[in-house]
This record gives sequence, C-alpha cells and structure tokens, in this order.
Amino acid sequence: MFDGIGDTIRVSLTEDPVEEVPVAIEFARLIDKVRAQKAVAQIDEGLDFYSYNRRKCGEVEINGVKVGADSVPSVAVFGGEDEHAEFSFDTLNRCGDFYFAKCQEPCDLEDALKHAKVVAAEIEADKLIDFSGIIRNAPRGSVVLVPSAPTGGRHSVGEARMLVAKAKKLHLDCPVMLKFDDSKSLIPNADEASKLTEASIYLGSLFTDGIGDIASLEISKSPKRNAELALAILQGARARKSKAEYIACPSCGRTLYNIQETAAKIKARTSHLKGLTIGIMGCIVNGPGEMSDADFGYVGGAPGKINLYKNKQCVEINIPQEEAIEHLIDLIKASGRWVEPDEK
Repeated sequence: MFDGIGDTIRVSLTEDPVEEVPVAIEFARLIDKVRAQKAVAQIDEGLDFYSYNRRKCGEVEINGVKVGADSVPSVAVFGGEDEHAEFSFDTLNRCGDFYFAKCQEPCDLEDALKHAKVVAAEIEADKLIDFSGIIRNAPRGSVVLVPSAPTGGRHSVGEARMLVAKAKKLHLDCPVMLKFDDSKSLIPNADEASKLTEASIYLGSLFTDGIGDIASLEISKSPKRNAELALAILQGARARKSKAEYIACPSCGRTLYNIQETAAKIKARTSHLKGLTIGIMGCIVNGPGEMSDADFGYVGGAPGKINLYKNKQCVEINIPQEEAIEHLIDLIKASGRWVEPDEK
C-alpha cells in the first residue's frame, strides 16, 4: 500500500461480511493520506524491497537479551515492564541499560552514550552521515538505529528504508528498532484501532522487507497491550511465532458449517498452544490448499461432517460436526503437540 501498488482493496475476515467494510474504509483513508507523500527515490545500495532477505547486522546484548544477527526480533516497551516484552526502555534510563534518545545533532548521541550501555538512537536518514564517525568509534554493540518520523516528503516506511540504505552505504551494521508512535501516524488524534492499522502497515511492511530487529509500539497507555500487539504484528509478518496461529477462510456459499462460531470455539480451546498453526476451512474445494502450511486442519467435508488433517494429509473423514473439535484436540495430543493450559 505504501509503495503505491494496487487499485482494489480486498478484506477477508472470518466474521460477518459487513465487518470487513470498516477495515477496507480505514485502508482507503490511509491511502488518500499516502498519496500526498512520496516513496523513497531510487536506491542503488543493493537492497531489494520486493524479495525477502533479512538485513544482516551485528549483535547487541540488552539486559541479557541478544538482539540482531540471527536472533528472532525482540519486543520492547516504553516506560514500564511487561512479561510479554524482552526489555523496556525510557528516555531517563530508569529501566536498565537501554536508553532511547532523539538525536538531532551528533552531540546528542555522544551524551546518550555516556549514560547507557546501549542507546536506541532516533536519527533522520538524511543526517546519518553526520553521526557515522561517532557510531564507528563507540563500543561495538552500543548503538541501535531507530528510523525517525518522515522527512523530505517521504512516508514512514520510506524513511525507514532510506535509513537502512544509507547505513549500508556507510558500512554501519547496527541493529534497527522499529518504533511506531504518534510521530509516524498519518491521522492526528486517531483512536487505538486506527493506530493499530497504521502500526501494522509500518512494522509489517518493514519486517517483511527483512528490516527490523526490535519492535515497539506506543499506541496504548498499557505496556502489556503494546507488547501483545507488537507480538501479533510480528506473527502476522511471519517474523516471529509467539502464540497459536489460525488460517481461516471467510464464510461463503460452499461453507458447510457455522465457521465463525466454530473458529471461536477452536480458538478458546487451543489459543494457549504456542507455535502451532491450525487451519479452519469451510469446504474441501479450496480449504486443503489454503491451509497447506498448517500443522492441523479442520475442514468441512460434507453437510454436518468434518475432515481432519495433519499437515497436508487427511487423517480422519466424515466426523459428526458436534464431535469434531474433541477429535481435533485428541489428534493434537496424539501428535505430542498438546500442553495443558495454565490455570491462571
């Protein structure tokens, strides 16, 4: 969307179709805002934003957590601790060794490096060359780059891409923290739902480009909420799995059962299973193909009957619908992928 590609918006949710309309309207509203901006000009640094190739960078250790290199992306929260995030940060260095600083001039970064072991430095892409000497002379693993709010008429994704391109040209291999807050929003005073849509586009676009080592959101007053949403975006971008994932089709004329109700029941029983993917498909026409990368599949085989899949193989057929969820649970258990939910 931020690349200006596409003329039609298609939203598919496992919900009543009318619930898809507000989401499409939200996307259209953002597209109108993006039209007033521009994408990054031609970048000749060997970066291909249309094929996935994770950016190579050095490793940083923050409060015992390794960031960058081959590590999965981490989640950081601003101004408070949370069990869902690897670490937290603030501008006053109250939260350990990780210090965030908006760096307008090189002296801002020099000062920040005196106060913390690792500095997340928000720097405008067009100014990065002015900071390159300080970054090279700083202790290795002490600087994380943070793309700033858009400058030069670029949009937020373009700004981040430009920062990474210039870092490559300057031979700076610092990890990158993608931080979404009000400064990157196209819609002033937006509610949380609208901010989440923008954050998903911003973080999702860049992580699918292969850019990003830390994800951070500031769209809620709750650090826990921000961490949970950041993890959800990382999972949607296939950058990190932290919970069960569901591949479910929207209902259509071929759907052989109430897929919305059934999906809710399956999620209620299995949402505590981490790293597991379950396909919930209405029929056998498209279902097995669409869920081909799922660990387990629940597919309408005939009116009132369900077929169960393990990976791409159908292992049970024509189970009465009222018994099918229990059969699915038994299949997960027999495969050694079940754990009991925490009573909390």
